[in-house]
Amino acid sequence: MSLKNWFIKQQIRRQKDYLKSLSISDLRNEMEFAFGSLEMPKTAIVSELKIHEHIHGRWIKDDLSTKESIILYFHGGGFCQGSSKSYQRCGYDVVSVTGVPMLIPDYRLAPEHPFPAGIYDCVKSYDYLLELGYPEHKIAFVADSAGASLALSTLSILRKRNALLPAALVLLSPCVTVEMYDDTNIYHDLEKKDIILSEKILRTCSAAYLNGHDPKDPLVSPIYANLKKFPPMFISIGTDDMLIDTARYFYTRALDFGVEANFYVNEGCMHAHHLLGLYVPEAEKTISKAAIFLRRNLGLSLKYDHHKIDPIHFEGK
Repeated sequence: MSLKNWFIKQQIRRQKDYLKSLSISDLRNEMEFAFGSLEMPKTAIVSELKIHEHIHGRWIKDDLSTKESIILYFHGGGFCQGSSKSYQRCGYDVVSVTGVPMLIPDYRLAPEHPFPAGIYDCVKSYDYLLELGYPEHKIAFVADSAGASLALSTLSILRKRNALLPAALVLLSPCVTVEMYDDTNIYHDLEKKDIILSEKILRTCSAAYLNGHDPKDPLVSPIYANLKKFPPMFISIGTDDMLIDTARYFYTRALDFGVEANFYVNEGCMHAHHLLGLYVPEAEKTISKAAIFLRRNLGLSLKYDHHKIDPIHFEGK
């Protein structure tokens, strides 16, 4: 584990009990304050747009971004928080390393809009890119945490309507099930290592998203989905992430369905460690590996120009 990774984990660990005490509304505000106010690099080009009726989002690119391909990024936040604004800095870290521009849609959030509203918005966002003229083999999905569940469910719906699927899928610290077990001992050891997630937060967000729906529905919990003919996947997760066991099981299911899948485990890393961007070596390595995977599957050269941006600095925060 790098010193920078250790340092940030100690800072965040001090806030865990505080975060566990917050309501969904307060968690939203904390996330927007923490990430939405991060300064964007001067090379970043960000613009807001309307995707479809109530669905807005952000384009993120720079002057070196390819015009051939596009990343559709489904942000995390437990189905209840997060936005294109709070993810624009993290999104640009990915854009700057991959050389591929990005669209981040603001899908509707629970509890105001429980399942299946978010999935509907994600499908509409993919349709929007097709309408703009992007061919499916030049579109890649990137998603983290709860956004991974939405990305996988989007693929299930697209396949059901016989639509052409995107070229690749990157899942970062993926949430692949919202099913919660009655036995709290299952979560005890995992929660001790994870400095962000907790059983309480998982139960709160799961209940808000489900709104009484069956958690075993494959569209709600993609760990139960039929993954046949899904695009190649790159799955990344840290050893200190509460979701590591379900992510690993999902990876084995993908292989069983004949999906080309890669599983990358980062030692000592917390949930959604890629959000630390280019400041932490482990996060930078995850993003770099995902970039190679994306460019290969989008048919792009691995020799390309991209901006070397300054990392986020967390000291004193």
